[in-house]
Amino acid sequence: MNYVKYFSLCLKNLPVRLFSLLFVLNLQNVMAQSTDRINLDYQQFGDTNGVSTNSVSGLFGHRMFLDDDGANLLTLSLKYSQVQLTDDTLSGPDKERQLKSISTEMNLLRILNEEYSVAITLRPGVFGDLEGSLSDDFRLEGGFVVTRFMSDNLTLGLGLGRGTNFGRDLVVPLFQFLYFASDKIVVRGLLPVSASLWYIPSQQWEFGFIYRLQGSLYNIDETNISGAKQVGFAAAQTGVASRYKVFGNNVLEAEAGVTALRRYEWTDKRGTSFDISQKPFLDRDLGNTGYFKLSWLQKF
Repeated sequence: MNYVKYFSLCLKNLPVRLFSLLFVLNLQNVMAQSTDRINLDYQQFGDTNGVSTNSVSGLFGHRMFLDDDGANLLTLSLKYSQVQLTDDTLSGPDKERQLKSISTEMNLLRILNEEYSVAITLRPGVFGDLEGSLSDDFRLEGGFVVTRFMSDNLTLGLGLGRGTNFGRDLVVPLFQFLYFASDKIVVRGLLPVSASLWYIPSQQWEFGFIYRLQGSLYNIDETNISGAKQVGFAAAQTGVASRYKVFGNNVLEAEAGVTALRRYEWTDKRGTSFDISQKPFLDRDLGNTGYFKLSWLQKF
């Protein structure tokens, strides 16, 4: 499919042009552009320094126009994820821990004029072991991005977001881009969170290079570590991926790569980090390791 020609035609029609913005804002999956979708993911990290992790997640998303002219689009999604964290150097509930999150996401995309648009995202949810009060596990993340169409091939945006992708609760500036290098090559990203380059030889296959900053900050209620109230676990990931349209609107994706800039951090309720070079933490320099991710997407 010639994506450059497709999106050039979209620019000539304001309501249809909204779908090209969806392409920019949906940084999870190039193919996920239908009204509704279901995503299932499994990810496995290699062991390092006695610590191993794997995760599963599921997402359901729905999109709807709020007006007849298509200038306002609301995307609603519900996501559940669970990280299995095993640390052989600790004991009790800290040796094997399940870190969970249940969140909803509301994304309002509004076309301002022929050049500019704005996207506002709110992501309320609970993040933790979910063993205590859910009000203590509640957190509101989100942000906004103002986007400008520079040309038929290039879209740029700037914004601000609050999130925990690197295991800490941070407010960071955002830089968004979408560039159609050719009719088969697409480059896009939302830095510092993610970036990708995709080669699309056919409607069935896609091949890409991936960068992703993935993680979260979780509240914990049961622990043998005195004063610990939160654990932050995250990593930057770089890898290669392929997608295959199996049948109908079902897509299978496989990804493999290595991690960098890993974080494994325990903090108290004020956010003060423990000295992980001291007992009972020992050394928590996890180092880089390989990872594998398998995903299934259904659009309907």
